[in-house]
Amino acid sequence: MPALFADGSAHLTTDSDDLSELHDFAQRLGIPRAGFQAKTIPHYDLERTTWELAQTLGATLVTSRELIKLCHPRYRAKK
Repeated sequence: MPALFADGSAHLTTDSDDLSELHDFAQRLGIPRAGFQAKTIPHYDLERTTWELAQTLGATLVTSRELIKLCHPRYRAKK
């Protein structure tokens, strides 16, 4: 699920606890594993053309606020 930024870039992340889903999707987009960022919300950076492709492959575009609610551990516990 990408979250779009003002410059047209995005983060690709997952709402699953299984990061293999994220890595597999990134691989389908041609993003090397070295691009993975294991931060509070694990993600890959996407350029505009890549996130457009991600959407055609089934990714959902969400706002940054939605992303935090879906993925941040503090909020996930409240589901």
